[in-house]
Amino acid sequence: GMSHTVNFLHEAEAPRRHRKHERNRALRTALFVALGLVAVWLAVVLFAAGQVVAAALDGKDALYEARDAAVALDFDAAGDSLALADERFASAEMGLALLRTAEIVPWVSTQIRAADTLVTSGRTVIGALRSAVELGGELVRLSGMTEEELRGISAGVTSETTFDDLSSDTKRAILERLVGSASDLNLIAARISIARSELAKIDSSGLLGSVADALGPLDERLEEAQVTLNTLAIAAQLLPEFGGLGRERAHLVLFLNNAELRPGGGFIGTYGTLKTRDGDITELETADSYALDQLAGESTPIPAPPPLA
Repeated sequence: GMSHTVNFLHEAEAPRRHRKHERNRALRTALFVALGLVAVWLAVVLFAAGQVVAAALDGKDALYEARDAAVALDFDAAGDSLALADERFASAEMGLALLRTAEIVPWVSTQIRAADTLVTSGRTVIGALRSAVELGGELVRLSGMTEEELRGISAGVTSETTFDDLSSDTKRAILERLVGSASDLNLIAARISIARSELAKIDSSGLLGSVADALGPLDERLEEAQVTLNTLAIAAQLLPEFGGLGRERAHLVLFLNNAELRPGGGFIGTYGTLKTRDGDITELETADSYALDQLAGESTPIPAPPPLA
């Protein structure tokens, strides 16, 4: 009876140890799988971070090229560079989608928000500049001039064609297009201003430090573009009146000598009358201001004030 009891306990204890061993092995396997998944996730996050940084830097370089091409009046090249910049920022957005899986990590979440701001603002700037470049290209086509001729005029090189040589219909078409673009130019400048404000908030430390540091020169160029667009918007609003769009306008032109200060800015040595219509100067006459005074002769009935008399 005793031997039977011992053998029974021995046989009952072995399955329990076996089950415990199986549970430990299952836990180790689950732990290894979890660690493997975490390692894969970290690799994906790091790859996505690298993709965002690299794409953002490439996009920044393309924006540089677009701005320089636009300044050189090469609007076709500027458009191509902006398309490339948009493509690179779109690639950054794809990487950002993977990065968002790491938002649960406090420090990383800050960097993800910064990356999100960078990509969103970058694409806003690209969209704004593309509108400006399209307008520039359209004005070139309306003028009938080649981009080479316009660059020559801009550089002060004598060109076979100048604005004065354009037909009245062409000048009117250019003025009408500029006038119609005044609100668009204001909107483009405002979009760039908002994007610059958002970019200025990016923390220059951490994951996006290299990108944020590289944005300094870009911001300066965006500021130049913003100032230029604001100036063009103001000019576009004034052009109907000053250029005589649709009907002849008459203007008084004063030549002021600021070495002899007066309330208006300086002594009026010469004055002129200027008439314009659809971008053409139809009449311009100038005369000495004393010649105008002499027309009054001795007929001026107003006596001088006592202190001056």
